[in-house]
Amino acid sequence: MRRVLKNIPFLSKWLLFGLLVLALVAGFTFGLVLPAIQAGYQEALARKARALARSIAPQAGAALYFQQIARLGNLLEAVTGDEDLAFLQIRDVRNQRVYGYRDLPFHKTVDSFLKHSAEHRQGRQIFYLKQNIFYNNQFQGILIAGFSRAWIATRMQRMKWVAAGFLGILSLLFLAGLWTLRQDAIVPLRQLMGAVRFLAAEEPGRRLDLSVDGADELGMLADKIRVLAHSLERNFRELNQSKKYIEAFFRLSPIPMLITDPMGRIEDANESAARFFESSRENLLNKNLETFLSADVNVVLNRVLKTTPDLKNYITSITTPRGSKRVIEINLSIVHDQYQMPKNLIVALVDITEKIQTQREILENQTKLHRMNRELVQKTQELQKAIEQNR
Repeated sequence: MRRVLKNIPFLSKWLLFGLLVLALVAGFTFGLVLPAIQAGYQEALARKARALARSIAPQAGAALYFQQIARLGNLLEAVTGDEDLAFLQIRDVRNQRVYGYRDLPFHKTVDSFLKHSAEHRQGRQIFYLKQNIFYNNQFQGILIAGFSRAWIATRMQRMKWVAAGFLGILSLLFLAGLWTLRQDAIVPLRQLMGAVRFLAAEEPGRRLDLSVDGADELGMLADKIRVLAHSLERNFRELNQSKKYIEAFFRLSPIPMLITDPMGRIEDANESAARFFESSRENLLNKNLETFLSADVNVVLNRVLKTTPDLKNYITSITTPRGSKRVIEINLSIVHDQYQMPKNLIVALVDITEKIQTQREILENQTKLHRMNRELVQKTQELQKAIEQNR
C-alpha cells in the first residue's frame, strides 16, 4: 500500500484524501447525524402523543362509566384543534366505536394496530398510539390516536438540504484549496524540480530560468537554488578548465602515460606512450597491460589494489614489438569512485635503459681505474726497489 501511494502524484494524493474526507463526512452526516435528529423528532412527537392521551384518559373513563357520550364529545373537541392530531377514536369495553374524529379513513389501519400488543407504532406518515381507559380501576375502553409526521418529514427534508449545501460548500472550499495548493506549491515545486534537473544536466551554456519567488518557504528555497546554481556554474567552469588542463598535460606530456581500468585494460594513452611502445595510440586502446609489459604486471596490479594505494619506482624489463630491449620504471596511482572503489589506474612509464647502461659503464670504468691504480702502485714500488739496488 505504501509503495502504491509513493507512485501517486502529490496533488492526486490530496484529491483522494479530500474525497475520502468528504465521503466520511457525508456518511457520518446522512448515516448517523440525520437519523439521530429524526429519531429525536420522533421521540418528541411520541412524548407529545402520550401526554395528550394521559390528559384525556381520566375524563374519558368517567364519561364512559356514566355513559355520558355527549360529555365525551365535548371533552374531545378541546383537543381536536391540535395541528399534529390526524385522527382520534375511542372504543368501549365491547370494542365498539363510541367516538371518532377523522378516523374513518384509518379504520383498517386501526383494526390492524389493535391486534398487536405494542402501545405505539411509527408509520410512514402517521404515529399511532393506543391508551387504555380506566375509571375506579375498571377498564372502560381504549383510546386510539394518530399524529401526523408531516412536520418531521418537512424538517428532515430541510435538514438534508442544509447538509447537502454544507457538503457542497465544503467541496468547493476543498477544490479551492487544491487549486491554491497547485498554484502556490505544486507548480513552484515542479519548477524547482526542473531547476534541479537543469543543474544535474551540466549544461553551462544555458541559463537557469526560475520564476518562483516570494517570502514563503518555496520562495526561500528558490533563492537557495539560484545561489546553488551560480555556485555550481562557477565550479563547473573551473572544473571544466581544470579538465582541459589535465587533458592537455596528459596529451602533451613527454612521459609515456596510460589510463586503464582496475583489470589493466587500457582505456586511454598519450602519444608518448604510443612512441614508447613503437605502436599507434589506437592500437594500444582496449589492450591489456600484460600485452606490452612483463607478465608479472597482473601480480603487481593485484598487490597494489589490495594493499597499497600507489606503486612507485617498480623496475622491470620489456621487449618492444620491434624486438628492442628496454628497462623501465613503472609508477602507478589509483583513482577511486564515489564509493571508494578502484575506478581507474594511471600508469606512468620511464625508460631507464640509458641510465642503467650509463651506470654499467661507470661501474666498468671504475673497475678499470681501480686496476690501473693498482698496477701504477705496483710499478711505483718496483721502481723504488730498483733505485735502492743501484745505490
